[in-house]
Amino acid sequence: MRDRLDLVVAEWARRTPDATAVLRDGVGIGYAELVERAEVVATALRHEGIGSGDVVAVASDRSVELVVALLGCLRADATTIVLDPAWPSWCTEDVLDRAAVRAVVHDDARVEVLRSRSDGSADAACLVFLPGARPHGVAVSHQELVAALTEAESLAPRFLQAAVPGSWDFTYEVWAALLNGGCVVFGPPADADHIRLSTTQFHTLAENPESLQGLRGLVVAGASPDSSAMLAVLRKNPKLRLRHVYGSAATALVSRVVRQQDIDGESLPLVPDDRIMLGEDGEVNVGAVATGDIGRADEHGMIRVLGRRDDLLRIGDRWVDPHRIETVLKAEHRIAECVVFPADDALACAYTTHDGQPRPELPGISVHLHLPSLPAEATLRVSYSSLVEKLRTHEPDSLLAEVRSLLGVTALTPDDDLLDAGMTSLDAMRLATVLSVRGRRKVTVADIYRERRLSALADAATAAPGSVAPVVHDTRDRPLAHAQKRFLFAEAYAPGSADNLVIETYELTGPLRPDVLRTALGDVVARHEALRTVYVWERGQPIQRVLADKAVPWTDVPPPKGRLSVREIAERITADLWDTPFRLDRELPIRARLCRLTPDRALLCLQFHHIAFDGSSELPLLEDLRHAYVARAEGRVPRFPPAPGYPLLGRQEARDLASWSADDIPYWRETLACCPPSCLPPADKGGDAEATANETVRRLEATTVRRLEAAAARCGGPALAALSAGTAMAVARRFGVDDVCVGTLTAGRFDPAMDQLVGYLVNPFAVPLHGLRREAGTVLAAAARQVVNGLEHARTPFDEVVRELRAERGAHPWFEAWVVLQHSPPAVSFGPIALRPVRVRPPRTSRSWMVEAFPVADGGWDLVTTWRADVMTCETGAALADDVAAALAELVDA
Repeated sequence: MRDRLDLVVAEWARRTPDATAVLRDGVGIGYAELVERAEVVATALRHEGIGSGDVVAVASDRSVELVVALLGCLRADATTIVLDPAWPSWCTEDVLDRAAVRAVVHDDARVEVLRSRSDGSADAACLVFLPGARPHGVAVSHQELVAALTEAESLAPRFLQAAVPGSWDFTYEVWAALLNGGCVVFGPPADADHIRLSTTQFHTLAENPESLQGLRGLVVAGASPDSSAMLAVLRKNPKLRLRHVYGSAATALVSRVVRQQDIDGESLPLVPDDRIMLGEDGEVNVGAVATGDIGRADEHGMIRVLGRRDDLLRIGDRWVDPHRIETVLKAEHRIAECVVFPADDALACAYTTHDGQPRPELPGISVHLHLPSLPAEATLRVSYSSLVEKLRTHEPDSLLAEVRSLLGVTALTPDDDLLDAGMTSLDAMRLATVLSVRGRRKVTVADIYRERRLSALADAATAAPGSVAPVVHDTRDRPLAHAQKRFLFAEAYAPGSADNLVIETYELTGPLRPDVLRTALGDVVARHEALRTVYVWERGQPIQRVLADKAVPWTDVPPPKGRLSVREIAERITADLWDTPFRLDRELPIRARLCRLTPDRALLCLQFHHIAFDGSSELPLLEDLRHAYVARAEGRVPRFPPAPGYPLLGRQEARDLASWSADDIPYWRETLACCPPSCLPPADKGGDAEATANETVRRLEATTVRRLEAAAARCGGPALAALSAGTAMAVARRFGVDDVCVGTLTAGRFDPAMDQLVGYLVNPFAVPLHGLRREAGTVLAAAARQVVNGLEHARTPFDEVVRELRAERGAHPWFEAWVVLQHSPPAVSFGPIALRPVRVRPPRTSRSWMVEAFPVADGGWDLVTTWRADVMTCETGAALADDVAAALAELVDA
């Protein structure tokens, strides 16, 4: 055979022209057709003058067309790159620029020329991209791939293609099939007889070796697999050809077939090869390539991999595995969460406990750091730099330490401006609560925004910290909180109202195990009482009843037909849920659906009733689901710290309502005495409570958002003040009025302990604004005062404010225009499975008009404007959305 990939495939086309080369969903093409179609692509490239030394990118989903384009590029003597569709646009543009890509081949065989020439290597077959925030690549030649992946005997493997496009794993899966007369299988997995797994994935599947029956070949890539796992698999599948591969590119690839008699000891030594050696620091090198693995030589001189450099710690002259230590501490010392990390030449452990009490002696740990919670970075991973800083400055009951943890700013000093440090309105409410609970004096949200420095609040810093969050210690039936009563009565009056439902949809990418996901979701529901509570009537009163054991309704649904975007698919498969009411007296307030799009892509759809779920519940639910999924995938039962008791909030509310009302009601009576009437067009009086929801989206760039936040801070308010001011200004101008009252929300999570709670704690409040035709800075200052004061007096349930002030009943007392600043999208993954939220638009709404600002990854906002179709036309709604964006732009210099 030849030593070029395209010539090897051409030889297989001559020998076995009708043998299937590529297969997807039962439809495939043979080798002869593959070569014929690839030549069409090659001709188009040659027509553009593309040839040896040119780099060509392939932009296509996993499909027959992807392999056709790859082979076509090689037949034109070009070097290929595969672009991962999951990369953000900036990342794709960065790769195209750094690799000097001359042209892009799209899935319709269209050639898009980007530049006049490339500077690639004439003998390179492809650029293989290695993972990272900025993907980086290595060039791999035809000869290296042919030598590394061609088998001595013809196996004709049907290889499942499941890896990330453009990666080395992807390259292996495609060419290990085509170089050996086999078939690239894009799905379903049942059509494949060869698969490639990481060592971690192999260990997971080895727990159920029967799941590998039917396979002829299995490639395990990475560190040495455990002997017990390999023996379990080979004994159950004696005809299976098990190959261990080590290395991340063909230039550093070593492999061998593993037989039962080869296995000795805890793990398999690395493949005997003169290129494998240990560096001075214990890192395994293959030739000149550093692998990132840490190894040791056994008594026979064989190298055994201990783990990844990134996962191990070097303490003195030894390497230790912190994850194993953490597992032991959690299992044997009643630790809730812990992180082991280096402190100089010693081993330190930061940890939390279920009972809040420290553990003075932990085996193997030199430095102990007991914390109320572990600090996290924006990626939700533990911040090691924060832990090291805490070791230096830790004061167990220090207000400064508590506020540093609250804001995630480890270097905060008492004289730093809290707003400049990133304090949000929710942070301000929590800080006011913490200071007040410490007992020295009542501290208001207005105090926080006025003083803006901890040094000005130092008289509250000496008292002991406390928590206002209720904990689970009572399993009897409980009374309802006001918000729960409102939802319960609304559901009885108008079952299935779209405003009372929440649908959260997530695109999952990676080797998902649906059975594990379903079990993990059950674990999360068992943890959070709100998700297993029903609402029944006894003696004429509604009560909450927590169910001990009830399965989550779960449905597997097929994807709809046709070429649809992920969002369109999500809306199609959840459309009927908007018309399916919850029977709250007998059903759990949660439903789940899973739609498999491809073998490694799926949509998870979760429907909740608002009585049990609000926007702030999403992150703790996903974090718990991640924890449970990873644990179940490893064969463990997840262990959670205690969560605050959601049903007990009804009792807490009944206990504290009188004191809240004493503070709040006089303020609202005065503030709303001259509240302007609604200026929005009225809804169709003869229509239903809900109408068709129309929506439009405007993007506010990150620079504008930062300037808005700064302008609001100069006026002593949060970003919500700027959003409220701009929205009210737009409404006033569009409808020719001077005064507007908008409604907004507080998260209601006044204590950080409530961050881990799933439930509905949101409370609305009014922001009346007058003189909206004045100078923008004056309007913003007034909005800042109203929002800060509103947050301070937002503990009393809105229903109680309505009752006390005897407001007129209508669509909504005092306001019909809503303004909501939403949370940032969650950044959570389930081990190797990436998660991306997909927003589903509700089909109906009872709200006349609403503006929601959704933070996006680059720091900007998506301004989503929604309105009732019977309140304004699409043209008016779109024009009003433009007005809001324009008004916000005016405020940046206020």
